[in-house]
Amino acid sequence: MLWWTLRKLRSKDAKRRREAVTELANSRDSDLMNRLLNVLYDADWEVRRRAIDVLAKSKTSRAIYTVGGILINVSEKLQARQYAATALASSGSGAAIEILSNALIDPSWDLRKTIVDLLEKAGWTPTASDHRAITALVHFNYDAAVAEGQAAFEPLVQRLEQPGANEKPILDALTAIGGEQVADYFISILPRLVERTIPDRVNRNFSFEQKAKERVRSVLHALSKVGDQHATDYLVAACTDPPMYLLIGSDVGTYLGERRFESAVQRLCESLANDALSLSHRCHIAAALGTIGDVRAVAPVKEFFAKLRIEIPSVGVGQNDASKGGIYIAKAAQALINLKETDNAYLIAYVIDLLRAPHSGNGTELTEGVRLAGQIPNQRITDILIELLSSGEHLRPSIASALNRRAWAPSFEQRVAMATATSGLGGLQRT
Repeated sequence: MLWWTLRKLRSKDAKRRREAVTELANSRDSDLMNRLLNVLYDADWEVRRRAIDVLAKSKTSRAIYTVGGILINVSEKLQARQYAATALASSGSGAAIEILSNALIDPSWDLRKTIVDLLEKAGWTPTASDHRAITALVHFNYDAAVAEGQAAFEPLVQRLEQPGANEKPILDALTAIGGEQVADYFISILPRLVERTIPDRVNRNFSFEQKAKERVRSVLHALSKVGDQHATDYLVAACTDPPMYLLIGSDVGTYLGERRFESAVQRLCESLANDALSLSHRCHIAAALGTIGDVRAVAPVKEFFAKLRIEIPSVGVGQNDASKGGIYIAKAAQALINLKETDNAYLIAYVIDLLRAPHSGNGTELTEGVRLAGQIPNQRITDILIELLSSGEHLRPSIASALNRRAWAPSFEQRVAMATATSGLGGLQRT
């Protein structure tokens, strides 16, 4: 009897209300829709679930759009929204498919994945560019998403903001899309990321701080690949800022040099003369200038390297030796080589000092000296390399390689030593 069913529908007992919904579904009540609407937001989930099922199966326009209202209501619990999506898909109506496809832009990534799965099972194929991008990202097909261009920007950003997201392919995809919008996004999130790296003196979490630093570096690296002027301006400001240097360190050269930001050369050259920046910081800036390779950097880098040689006469390259930064001097030396200043007197003297220095431990100074020497066509350096060929078994291959780059006439013994170093004695005969 309908009156009894309606009475159960108003009961305080959830079990009785569930029974009432099932009974209504099997009835021929002409006012079924309105009665179900009254319980669609019942406190009991099972009552709601049964009401959603009945409405979706009715396939009436009003019922479909009512269930669709639950799907698109962001204040609803995810469970209810996902069930509404499932119910709509099961109805198979054209209106339901349209509601589902339109809901693909929802902020909830979990809901998007549910919808894509349901739509694909229903044989749906995305036609809109943003729908194709979202579908591609649900399947982790980042190349297909990038192919949709700017339409993929919003879905990629929302995916990146999801907890536990795999950042690298997403950042790579955003970088591939490029443009001012992507650069602005990277710049907008960096202050928040940097703030997370600040230690909490009360509840310090070293793992959290390290992950935050890694994310700052990842986003800056991605920004460097975008390459527009806005990105360049931000990177130059970041890479010449002492607090930021503590976070990004040696990556300064990568961020600024990898894409050869020629528009940044003047400001970077000026920073070489800024004594407020540490010498190690400026060595990395010099490295960036060397990678960019602009002739405007030649004089400033030469002047800076001369300053280094005067202020840090020690030749060590290890980070913990007496020079307190010799490893960074080597970066500035490489910058001079990249700028084709291989005849620079300070550079030659530095490399000779490295080759002649007392070597101990892992031989870092000699290794770095040989690496640099191989790029400098100087006779004095050649003579020292020849002397070194008979010493330091572990460096023979590097020394032989350095010597092979220059014009010289080795003796038979030297040829034997070089052949041994490069693992080949065949064809050697005394002449």
